[in-house]
Amino acid sequence: MKKNDLFRKGLVYAIVVLFIGASIVPLTGSKIVEKTPMPTFDEIEDTSGCDCELGCELEIELIFGRYGITMIIKNIGDSDCTNVRWRITFEGGIILLGRETSGTIICIPPGENVTVSSGWIFGFGRIIITVSVECAEGSSVTKEQEAFVLLFFIKII
Repeated sequence: MKKNDLFRKGLVYAIVVLFIGASIVPLTGSKIVEKTPMPTFDEIEDTSGCDCELGCELEIELIFGRYGITMIIKNIGDSDCTNVRWRITFEGGIILLGRETSGTIICIPPGENVTVSSGWIFGFGRIIITVSVECAEGSSVTKEQEAFVLLFFIKII
């Protein structure tokens, strides 16, 4: 390497170190900014007047397989969801087998989830997949998804 190349390389490294150093240690005047500790949640006063309990709150996630639909039902609230009724329906097209699947789950504790499946479907054409979940506490969720079914294969559109 030539002397000029070494000088340029050294200059580039010096500039990079200068920028990194300036971003790590912020200065105000000639004093280094002192970090103050973050308050804990116990030290913060709630002035919103909001009761932050979620109760029973359901959330659903769909997993599309080749031969059917799997639904994960999650309780993201802070109390049990009881008598959870779920339903998966396929509307439109020509559905010969598996048009609707439903069931009831006795209880889903907070933070837990349950997986349910539609089972086999047999048909042809463009369809709308509707999944719905509701519980005795009043929480409910519904999702729709367009798809195409060919015999027992499902393709999301």
